[in-house]
Amino acid sequence: MNFTKHRIFALIIVISVINCKDIKSKYFSTENTRLRTTVLGTDFIVRKEFDSILDEMILKTRENIRKHKDSGKIIAYISTPIGSKGGGDFYTNIEIAKEIKKNLEMRYGNNYFYALNPGEMKIPKVDDISAKDGEYLYLFTEILAGPDGTGNYFDMFYFVGPKDIHTFYNFTGNNDLNKLENFIIIRAKKNPEFRENIANNLKRRKDFIRYYGVKASSSFSNGAHDEWNIAILLNKKREIHNRIAIHYNGTILSPSAMESSVQSGYEQN
Repeated sequence: MNFTKHRIFALIIVISVINCKDIKSKYFSTENTRLRTTVLGTDFIVRKEFDSILDEMILKTRENIRKHKDSGKIIAYISTPIGSKGGGDFYTNIEIAKEIKKNLEMRYGNNYFYALNPGEMKIPKVDDISAKDGEYLYLFTEILAGPDGTGNYFDMFYFVGPKDIHTFYNFTGNNDLNKLENFIIIRAKKNPEFRENIANNLKRRKDFIRYYGVKASSSFSNGAHDEWNIAILLNKKREIHNRIAIHYNGTILSPSAMESSVQSGYEQN
Protein backbone atom coordinates (compact mmCIF):
# COMPACT_ATOMS: atom_id res chain seq x y z
CA MET A 1 0.00 0.00 0.00
CA ASN A 2 2.77 2.42 0.97
CA PHE A 3 4.76 1.42 -2.14
CA THR A 4 1.74 2.26 -4.33
CA LYS A 5 1.35 5.64 -2.66
CA HIS A 6 5.02 6.40 -3.26
CA ARG A 7 4.67 5.50 -6.95
CA ILE A 8 1.60 7.74 -7.31
CA PHE A 9 3.37 10.58 -5.51
CA ALA A 10 6.44 10.20 -7.74
CA LEU A 11 4.24 10.20 -10.84
CA ILE A 12 2.56 13.43 -9.72
CA ILE A 13 5.99 15.05 -9.26
CA VAL A 14 7.10 13.97 -12.74
CA ILE A 15 3.91 15.29 -14.35
CA SER A 16 4.26 18.58 -12.47
CA VAL A 17 7.86 18.98 -13.64
CA ILE A 18 6.86 18.28 -17.23
CA ASN A 19 4.01 20.79 -17.03
CA CYS A 20 6.34 23.42 -15.56
CA LYS A 21 8.79 22.85 -18.40
CA ASP A 22 5.99 23.21 -20.95
CA ILE A 23 4.83 26.46 -19.38
CA LYS A 24 8.36 27.79 -19.11
CA SER A 25 9.17 26.89 -22.73
CA LYS A 26 6.45 29.26 -23.95
CA TYR A 27 8.55 32.13 -22.66
CA PHE A 28 12.10 30.71 -22.41
CA SER A 29 12.26 29.31 -25.94
CA THR A 30 15.94 30.16 -26.39
CA GLU A 31 18.97 30.20 -24.13
CA ASN A 32 19.19 33.98 -24.58
CA THR A 33 15.79 34.60 -22.97
CA ARG A 34 15.61 35.36 -19.27
CA LEU A 35 14.08 37.68 -16.71
CA ARG A 36 15.61 41.14 -16.48
CA THR A 37 15.05 43.13 -13.32
CA THR A 38 14.13 46.82 -13.50
CA VAL A 39 15.31 49.58 -11.19
CA LEU A 40 11.98 49.12 -9.34
CA GLY A 41 12.72 45.45 -8.67
CA THR A 42 10.11 44.17 -11.12
CA ASP A 43 10.92 41.46 -13.68
CA PHE A 44 10.11 41.20 -17.37
CA ILE A 45 11.05 38.65 -20.01
CA VAL A 46 13.84 40.22 -22.05
CA ARG A 47 16.00 38.48 -24.65
CA LYS A 48 19.71 39.23 -24.40
CA GLU A 49 19.84 40.31 -28.05
CA PHE A 50 17.79 43.38 -27.12
CA ASP A 51 19.86 44.47 -24.10
CA SER A 52 22.07 47.02 -25.85
CA ILE A 53 19.22 48.46 -27.93
CA LEU A 54 17.01 48.85 -24.86
CA ASP A 55 19.81 50.47 -22.85
CA GLU A 56 20.44 52.96 -25.65
CA MET A 57 16.74 53.82 -26.04
CA ILE A 58 16.37 54.28 -22.28
CA LEU A 59 19.28 56.74 -22.13
CA LYS A 60 18.12 58.74 -25.17
CA THR A 61 14.53 58.97 -23.97
CA ARG A 62 15.55 59.96 -20.45
CA GLU A 63 17.74 62.70 -21.92
CA ASN A 64 14.90 63.98 -24.10
CA ILE A 65 12.54 64.08 -21.13
CA ARG A 66 15.15 65.81 -19.01
CA LYS A 67 15.46 68.57 -21.61
CA HIS A 68 11.70 69.15 -21.54
CA LYS A 69 11.76 69.10 -17.74
CA ASP A 70 14.66 71.55 -17.55
CA SER A 71 12.74 73.92 -19.83
CA GLY A 72 10.06 74.11 -17.15
CA LYS A 73 7.45 71.83 -18.71
CA ILE A 74 5.09 69.52 -16.86
CA ILE A 75 5.83 65.96 -18.00
CA ALA A 76 3.10 63.35 -18.52
CA TYR A 77 3.13 59.72 -19.57
CA ILE A 78 0.22 58.45 -21.67
CA SER A 79 -0.87 54.89 -20.91
CA THR A 80 -2.99 53.72 -23.82
CA PRO A 81 -3.87 50.40 -25.51
CA ILE A 82 -1.58 49.68 -28.45
CA GLY A 83 -1.96 46.00 -29.33
CA SER A 84 -4.88 44.24 -30.97
CA LYS A 85 -5.91 42.00 -28.07
CA GLY A 86 -9.60 42.09 -27.20
CA GLY A 87 -10.73 43.35 -30.59
CA GLY A 88 -8.61 46.44 -31.13
CA ASP A 89 -6.55 47.31 -34.18
CA PHE A 90 -2.85 48.15 -33.80
CA TYR A 91 -2.72 50.86 -36.46
CA THR A 92 -5.93 52.49 -35.27
CA ASN A 93 -4.58 52.48 -31.70
CA ILE A 94 -1.41 54.23 -32.90
CA GLU A 95 -3.58 56.94 -34.47
CA ILE A 96 -5.64 57.28 -31.29
CA ALA A 97 -2.51 57.62 -29.16
CA LYS A 98 -1.19 60.41 -31.40
CA GLU A 99 -4.54 62.20 -31.21
CA ILE A 100 -4.60 61.97 -27.41
CA LYS A 101 -1.07 63.38 -27.17
CA LYS A 102 -2.03 66.27 -29.45
CA ASN A 103 -5.20 66.99 -27.46
CA LEU A 104 -3.41 66.91 -24.10
CA GLU A 105 -0.63 69.24 -25.23
CA MET A 106 -3.19 71.56 -26.78
CA ARG A 107 -5.27 71.52 -23.60
CA TYR A 108 -2.41 72.42 -21.27
CA GLY A 109 -0.29 74.35 -23.75
CA ASN A 110 2.71 73.14 -25.77
CA ASN A 111 5.00 75.63 -24.05
CA TYR A 112 4.10 74.28 -20.62
CA PHE A 113 3.33 70.61 -21.11
CA TYR A 114 4.96 67.58 -22.75
CA ALA A 115 3.28 64.17 -23.06
CA LEU A 116 5.35 61.06 -23.73
CA ASN A 117 3.45 58.74 -26.05
CA PRO A 118 4.81 55.16 -25.84
CA GLY A 119 3.02 54.36 -29.08
CA GLU A 120 5.68 56.41 -30.86
CA MET A 121 8.47 54.24 -29.49
CA LYS A 122 9.47 51.38 -31.77
CA ILE A 123 12.17 48.94 -30.69
CA PRO A 124 14.25 48.03 -33.78
CA LYS A 125 14.33 44.41 -34.89
CA VAL A 126 17.37 42.30 -34.07
CA ASP A 127 18.28 39.78 -36.80
CA ASP A 128 14.75 40.22 -38.16
CA ILE A 129 13.30 39.37 -34.72
CA SER A 130 10.70 41.76 -33.31
CA ALA A 131 10.61 42.89 -29.70
CA LYS A 132 7.85 41.44 -27.53
CA ASP A 133 5.70 42.83 -24.72
CA GLY A 134 8.22 42.08 -21.98
CA GLU A 135 10.91 44.07 -23.73
CA TYR A 136 8.59 47.04 -24.18
CA LEU A 137 7.47 47.02 -20.56
CA TYR A 138 11.05 46.78 -19.35
CA LEU A 139 11.82 49.81 -21.53
CA PHE A 140 8.85 51.82 -20.27
CA THR A 141 9.54 50.95 -16.63
CA GLU A 142 13.15 52.13 -16.84
CA ILE A 143 12.11 55.36 -18.55
CA LEU A 144 9.37 56.11 -16.04
CA ALA A 145 11.36 55.23 -12.94
CA GLY A 146 14.57 56.95 -14.01
CA PRO A 147 18.07 55.85 -13.00
CA ASP A 148 17.36 56.28 -9.28
CA GLY A 149 13.91 54.65 -9.37
CA THR A 150 12.03 57.73 -8.13
CA GLY A 151 10.32 58.87 -11.34
CA ASN A 152 11.39 62.44 -10.64
CA TYR A 153 10.99 63.61 -14.23
CA PHE A 154 7.27 62.82 -14.35
CA ASP A 155 4.37 64.85 -12.99
CA MET A 156 1.41 62.93 -14.39
CA PHE A 157 0.28 59.51 -15.53
CA TYR A 158 -2.56 59.83 -18.01
CA PHE A 159 -4.49 56.57 -18.37
CA VAL A 160 -6.71 56.57 -21.43
CA GLY A 161 -10.42 56.06 -20.80
CA PRO A 162 -13.60 55.73 -22.89
CA LYS A 163 -13.98 59.51 -23.25
CA ASP A 164 -10.65 59.70 -25.07
CA ILE A 165 -11.63 56.91 -27.45
CA HIS A 166 -15.09 58.37 -28.04
CA THR A 167 -13.57 61.75 -28.87
CA PHE A 168 -11.43 60.13 -31.56
CA TYR A 169 -14.54 58.59 -33.17
CA ASN A 170 -16.64 61.74 -32.69
CA PHE A 171 -19.25 59.99 -30.56
CA THR A 172 -22.17 62.26 -29.66
CA GLY A 173 -24.32 59.99 -27.54
CA ASN A 174 -26.68 59.22 -30.41
CA ASN A 175 -26.32 55.99 -32.42
CA ASP A 176 -22.60 55.90 -31.72
CA LEU A 177 -22.02 52.29 -32.78
CA ASN A 178 -23.20 53.22 -36.25
CA LYS A 179 -20.32 55.69 -36.38
CA LEU A 180 -17.97 52.75 -35.89
CA GLU A 181 -19.66 50.94 -38.79
CA ASN A 182 -19.12 54.01 -40.97
CA PHE A 183 -15.51 54.23 -39.81
CA ILE A 184 -14.96 50.61 -40.90
CA ILE A 185 -16.53 51.24 -44.31
CA ILE A 186 -14.46 54.37 -44.98
CA ARG A 187 -11.20 52.86 -43.68
CA ALA A 188 -11.74 49.67 -45.72
CA LYS A 189 -11.98 51.67 -48.95
CA LYS A 190 -8.60 53.30 -48.29
CA ASN A 191 -6.73 50.46 -46.60
CA PRO A 192 -6.63 46.97 -48.21
CA GLU A 193 -5.06 45.38 -45.12
CA PHE A 194 -7.78 46.77 -42.86
CA ARG A 195 -10.41 45.65 -45.37
CA GLU A 196 -9.10 42.11 -45.42
CA ASN A 197 -8.34 41.68 -41.70
CA ILE A 198 -11.30 43.50 -40.18
CA ALA A 199 -13.97 44.76 -42.57
CA ASN A 200 -14.36 41.47 -44.45
CA ASN A 201 -13.90 39.30 -41.38
CA LEU A 202 -17.28 39.06 -39.64
CA LYS A 203 -15.88 38.08 -36.23
CA ARG A 204 -13.14 40.70 -36.26
CA ARG A 205 -15.63 43.31 -37.44
CA LYS A 206 -17.96 42.55 -34.52
CA ASP A 207 -15.04 42.49 -32.09
CA PHE A 208 -13.86 45.87 -33.42
CA ILE A 209 -17.27 47.47 -32.82
CA ARG A 210 -17.62 45.86 -29.38
CA TYR A 211 -14.13 46.87 -28.30
CA TYR A 212 -14.17 50.51 -29.38
CA GLY A 213 -17.84 50.91 -28.58
CA VAL A 214 -17.93 49.77 -24.97
CA LYS A 215 -14.48 48.61 -23.81
CA ALA A 216 -11.55 50.50 -25.33
CA SER A 217 -9.46 52.02 -22.53
CA SER A 218 -6.39 51.29 -20.45
CA SER A 219 -8.66 49.16 -18.22
CA PHE A 220 -8.45 46.29 -20.72
CA SER A 221 -4.76 46.60 -21.59
CA ASN A 222 -2.15 44.22 -20.12
CA GLY A 223 0.59 46.78 -20.54
CA ALA A 224 -1.48 49.53 -18.94
CA HIS A 225 -1.95 47.31 -15.89
CA ASP A 226 1.82 47.13 -15.50
CA GLU A 227 2.09 50.89 -16.02
CA TRP A 228 -0.54 51.46 -13.35
CA ASN A 229 1.49 49.40 -10.90
CA ILE A 230 4.59 51.39 -11.85
CA ALA A 231 2.75 54.56 -10.86
CA ILE A 232 1.74 53.01 -7.54
CA LEU A 233 5.30 51.85 -6.80
CA LEU A 234 6.73 55.27 -7.58
CA ASN A 235 4.17 57.07 -5.42
CA LYS A 236 4.82 54.79 -2.46
CA LYS A 237 8.32 56.26 -2.36
CA ARG A 238 6.99 59.81 -2.09
CA GLU A 239 5.36 62.01 0.50
CA ILE A 240 1.64 62.46 -0.17
CA HIS A 241 2.02 66.08 -1.24
CA ASN A 242 4.75 65.15 -3.73
CA ARG A 243 3.12 62.21 -5.47
CA ILE A 244 2.71 61.89 -9.23
CA ALA A 245 -0.83 62.76 -10.34
CA ILE A 246 -2.77 59.85 -11.82
CA HIS A 247 -5.53 60.70 -14.29
CA TYR A 248 -8.00 58.31 -15.85
CA ASN A 249 -10.69 59.13 -18.42
CA GLY A 250 -9.78 62.81 -18.34
CA THR A 251 -9.87 63.45 -14.61
CA ILE A 252 -7.68 62.97 -11.56
CA LEU A 253 -8.44 59.97 -9.38
CA SER A 254 -9.43 59.70 -5.74
CA PRO A 255 -6.78 59.05 -3.05
CA SER A 256 -7.93 55.46 -2.56
CA ALA A 257 -7.72 54.69 -6.28
CA MET A 258 -4.23 56.19 -6.50
CA GLU A 259 -2.98 53.83 -3.79
CA SER A 260 -4.38 50.56 -5.13
CA SER A 261 -2.35 48.18 -7.29
CA VAL A 262 -3.93 45.93 -9.93
CA GLN A 263 -3.30 42.54 -11.53
CA SER A 264 -0.06 42.59 -13.48
CA GLY A 265 0.00 42.28 -17.26
CA TYR A 266 3.45 41.24 -18.49
CA GLU A 267 5.38 41.57 -15.24
CA GLN A 268 6.62 38.20 -14.03
CA ASN A 269 5.56 37.96 -10.40
